[in-house]
Amino acid sequence: VLSAPTGSGKTAVLEMCLARLWSSEAWCAEARGSRAAAVYIAPLKALTAERLDDWRQKLAGSEIQICELTGDAEADQEAAAERADLIVATPEKWDAFTRFRRSAHSVLARVSL
Repeated sequence: VLSAPTGSGKTAVLEMCLARLWSSEAWCAEARGSRAAAVYIAPLKALTAERLDDWRQKLAGSEIQICELTGDAEADQEAAAERADLIVATPEKWDAFTRFRRSAHSVLARVSL
């Protein structure tokens, strides 16, 4: 958990950590279904959409899968979370997903960041 004032570089720190995770030999060698995953939790749905758009642009052309968990199109999002390398969520949706969905166990087992 990283807590700091607005504009202090928290997202930049996360991006460096993601780059380290995704460049590790263990991550690159794993099969798609068992690779480590990362979770980014933003307090507002608008912020999740902003981060999602930014990261999709930055990671275009890579094999990294990103999904959003915000409550819209629930079934599609939860299926995508099982395959995702990066999950962008609101606190409420992450809480509900991890406590009430059977598929959450396999996702939680993969979370490294």
